[in-house]
Amino acid sequence: MTVDLARNRVKELESICNTRLSVATVAELGSCYFTLGDPERALPLAQQAWNWDRKNSGYGMNLAMILKDLGRHEESFRVLEIAYTTNPDDFYIQLGYAEAMLKAGFWKQAWPLYDNARPTQSGAAMDLRVPSKVREWNGETLTGPHKLLVINEGGTGDRVSYARWLPELDKRGINYRFFPYTELFPLFERILPREKLVADGEDEPEGFSHWCTSFSIPSKLGIGPNEIPPPLRLEPLPEKIAQLSIKRPDDKPVIGLCYRAAELFQGGRTVRSMSQGQAMRLICQTADMVHWISLQHGERIDYPAINCSFSSWEDTLGLMANLDGVVTVDTSILHMAGSLYKPIACLLSGNSCWKYLRHGRVPPWYPTAKFYQNEGHGFEDALNRLIMDIRNKKMFSAPVLAASAT
Repeated sequence: MTVDLARNRVKELESICNTRLSVATVAELGSCYFTLGDPERALPLAQQAWNWDRKNSGYGMNLAMILKDLGRHEESFRVLEIAYTTNPDDFYIQLGYAEAMLKAGFWKQAWPLYDNARPTQSGAAMDLRVPSKVREWNGETLTGPHKLLVINEGGTGDRVSYARWLPELDKRGINYRFFPYTELFPLFERILPREKLVADGEDEPEGFSHWCTSFSIPSKLGIGPNEIPPPLRLEPLPEKIAQLSIKRPDDKPVIGLCYRAAELFQGGRTVRSMSQGQAMRLICQTADMVHWISLQHGERIDYPAINCSFSSWEDTLGLMANLDGVVTVDTSILHMAGSLYKPIACLLSGNSCWKYLRHGRVPPWYPTAKFYQNEGHGFEDALNRLIMDIRNKKMFSAPVLAASAT
């Protein structure tokens, strides 16, 4: 359900529920409230629908999504277990249950279900027109004439982050080449041997015996949450570092801020993004401690934040190279800054991605990052803790930055 559809339906459904109550109407009204950003109001309706009809796995899926949005991940997991048992062939329930297992830390148990439920993996192969005779690689040993095509998958952040598993293929003696797509090719060309890369128009897929995506490598290798290798270190262009240098008026640290994510495939909802008001509260309550630089592409942040002109990922890397640290939500900036080994404070909503596990158990994705996971819906608790850490000099103070540099 999209935000526009929910907005158009909610009044009518409220009226119907006041006159002739039915499980379908209650469930749909709960879905509308959830889509419009009110999970607390949606929860009792979703619970009522699920209690009325436990055989309807869709009602269970809706309830689980609402519980997840409220940060109640264990309850969400239990509901999804029942829904999956009821309807194990449903694509969305497979994906939801697999992500719940991953969120709980059961990565090795979840990988087979998760890998088969993701449409973007096969979509990457279709995008490159990989012929059917080129087999999907499933983690087996590849020797002799076998040659593996690794296709980058996901958004820009994932395409940067998941490349960290390429050296694991080298350790296993697998002959592979990596297709990073044109947009990120120059970045990877500076950090990987050129003979390991495939540019557009090079090496047609017919020349490979197997294929996989970068996003699927941890699944293929059966990686657990404590077995994550460090990110590949990105190398900004020197000319971009010089072009986007920052004139420092004093010795306060200069910190970049990205508070909004792209939020694709959310139907108009915001899950990973703070509001502009929350961003301004962070800035205004700490402006005496740090200088803030906007890392929002194409969007200005109000004074006292400083706005620089940048238009590409090369610009973004050059700008970040001049910063003392970064505050970001879960978006590409996190993965870029982490791959630059910059000190990072990452703000996560209560409905954070499975990659960050449940509250307080974030795997070692980036050694220089501290993650602030919200206790419930939204960001307020996490934001308060970050503001207090900055004010108490536990984040971005000179001693903390010096320790991060070592």
